[in-house]
This record gives sequence, C-alpha cells and structure tokens, in this order.
Amino acid sequence: MYKIVTSNHLLRICLLFVLFTGALSVNLFAGNVLVYGPLLTYNENAIAASLGNTVTVVTAAQWQSMTTAQFAAYDAIIIPEHGFASNNTGNNDPAVLILNSTKSVWSPAITGKRAYISYDPLLDGGSLGLTRVTSAINEVATSGGTGLYFATGLLFFFSPPNPVIIDFLSQVDSIRVKGGTCLEATFTYYPPYFVKTDSCSDGTPLKIVSLPGFFMQHLSSNYYCSGNAFNVNVLIHDITFPAGNIFSAELSDAVGDFTNPIILGTLSSITTCSIPVTIPNGIPAGSGYKIRVTSSASAPNDIASGISSN
Repeated sequence: MYKIVTSNHLLRICLLFVLFTGALSVNLFAGNVLVYGPLLTYNENAIAASLGNTVTVVTAAQWQSMTTAQFAAYDAIIIPEHGFASNNTGNNDPAVLILNSTKSVWSPAITGKRAYISYDPLLDGGSLGLTRVTSAINEVATSGGTGLYFATGLLFFFSPPNPVIIDFLSQVDSIRVKGGTCLEATFTYYPPYFVKTDSCSDGTPLKIVSLPGFFMQHLSSNYYCSGNAFNVNVLIHDITFPAGNIFSAELSDAVGDFTNPIILGTLSSITTCSIPVTIPNGIPAGSGYKIRVTSSASAPNDIASGISSN
C-alpha cells in the first residue's frame, strides 16, 4: 500500500515550474488560504493576503457545505481570533459549535503544520502579537499539505483554572486551555521546523506542530524546466518502515491530479533520505502541478501517524 506524504508541493512547470515555500517579506510561493468567516473579528485575512496568498473567507453555510476534498485543496485553514462578542463562550459559541459539528469533514484535510496561539494577539498583543500571527500564518500556509492556524482569543480567555478541552480540534490535536495565556497541548514536533513549547509556564504561546509521519522538504528553487535534475528530500519522524521500502517522487498532471502520476525518481530507504529526480522533457507549461512522495510499504504505526492512504 502506498502512503501519501503529508505534504504535496504546488509547482509551476516552465517551461516551467514553481514551488510553495516562503519568507515573511516577499513570498514567491504563496498559495490559497481559507478563513472561517463567522469568527473573523480582526484582520487575519488581510495578513494572509499580505504574504501573497489568495484568501477566501467563507460563511457558516458555505463551511458546512464543503467536502473534505474541498478543504484539502487549500494550503491553510485559518480559524480567527474572536473578540469581545465571544467572551469565554468557548465550546458553546454558535460559530464554534459549527466547527465541532463538521470536524469529521474538515479535520482529515489537515495534513500540514498547525500553529496555535493561546491568547488574543491581535486585540492585545501589540507588535509582538502581530508578528506572531504573521509568522504562524506563514508557517502553516507554506508547510506542504493543508496547515491549520487558530488563536484562542477571548473564546477561552476567561476560562477557569481547570483545563477546558477545545472540542472542535479533537480530531487534529489534543488541546486544553486553562484560561488567560495558558494553552496545553499533546504534540509531536519535528526539528528544525517545530519548536517544543508544551508547558503553560514557558512563556511562549506560539505553538507550531506536526503530525508524526514522513514529509517532503521544500525544494530549493522556485522555478524548474523540463530536463532539470534536483533532489527531493524526505524527512521521517516517529514512524518505522520495513526493509525494502521504496520511496517514489511523483508528479501530478497540470491541474494537480495524481490519478496517473509521472514517476520522477525512486529510492530504497527506511529513513530520512534524498531522492534524485528529473523533470521529463516535453512536460506542458502549467501552474497547477504538484509533487508528492509515496512509500511502497505501510509503516507499522501509520494509523497513529495520521498519514493518509492512497
């Protein structure tokens, strides 16, 4: 059984070909970001757009009508910080109840990084809060797969000392909020991309996390042509592959469909590795290409890892 790496990378074939990654300044690898409109109080949509992303804000009805595949078509999903209208309504807030009732649909789409901020960074965080939000949105939108961003804001801010589980996140991560600026989480981190800050007393409310699994590292160039050769790096974390496993780097068609992928390169490995690949000659120009990495063997703990099957 093939296992799909948790990051699909958008490419533009060149004559011609561009990949998705990015810096906080000029983001040459921006993608599509979905914002949950019912909680939009401040300007996460504008922040995402300032990073070069195409931003779609949806209503509650639109969110409820979406399929898992439609959620997965986005590079990141933003669940915004809510303001004073939601003071400590928490899991009972009407907009949050919709997120919870639809979590079995949208949660499986979350295959990239997740960033959680445990206070109200845009309302009260000043320049540091804005920096954290911008950094977090950039991280989740350029991680490969579909990332997730959420700031608790005032939804859970005045919660009592006893931990409150955030229900709508339960199929993605185990998150508990103790009130104020304290967020607890059960995460697995993959260095150097993730910073371990899992205690309420550490003073660092920005959490960037990853599922266990295997991941395709961002490519070093933003532009490739037919005939170009390069390496696709595979990072493996917290799962074990049996001997004889073959990793394959695959290219989609021009609209990102992997029904009949082109094999760019293969490598026998059970650990982190680099797959030599070459873009075939004669590939038509296009902006919707994707690259993914698959494995020939299932990892023994693949259910816990959250890697989707193909």
